[in-house]
Amino acid sequence: MWPFSVTRGLAGRRSSALPRPTAGISSVAGGVHTIPLNADAAGAPNLWSQRLTDLFLYWKAKRAGRPFPGRADIDPLDIPALLPIVFLVDVAREPANYRFRLAGSEFARKYGADPTGRTLEQVNRHAHAEAIFRDYATCATEATPVASRNSFLNDKGVFWKYERVLMPLGDAPGRAAMILGGMDINIPLDELSKLEAARSGNSAGRSAGHRPAGWFSLRPR
Repeated sequence: MWPFSVTRGLAGRRSSALPRPTAGISSVAGGVHTIPLNADAAGAPNLWSQRLTDLFLYWKAKRAGRPFPGRADIDPLDIPALLPIVFLVDVAREPANYRFRLAGSEFARKYGADPTGRTLEQVNRHAHAEAIFRDYATCATEATPVASRNSFLNDKGVFWKYERVLMPLGDAPGRAAMILGGMDINIPLDELSKLEAARSGNSAGRSAGHRPAGWFSLRPR
């Protein structure tokens, strides 16, 4: 039982209208549960992840009375402890598309692949891909933050549940140019290391893919 009221995604009730990607994470997913987050409400949202709560409150503080902050307002030096689970997505329109610009090392490792440079369609190949795409579209087109939860089985055979927040960024009122996201996956890294070693014979450290310097491209150029 999730600790907030949710609306179940509808992707499983109709055939997906999204093009079939050529590469990505093949998976078996459970139901996607999504709610909007009220950026004007006092206090913290009802999220189970403290890190995502901290990320949302950071984004909220950077609004400074606006509907959402701009890209230049987000400084990775402000949130070093959160960077491993944070990602940044470019928003394209006509047609709508979402491309991962950066992804935190913990997020990429637990997800099973680094999504940097790939589109949302390319990294989601499962029955609920349409529901996930709709979350990104809601965040970008309605310029509102959303929280989602899902269960997942990735390519390495690892089953986990996750919580995700998506928050708009941009300088034009009502139009998000980017999405600041966070994804907290509830499998401990030590347990993941054991599974990785058992399946691939590789050391856990080789899959970490840590690229901390890349986060500095979030800052104004």
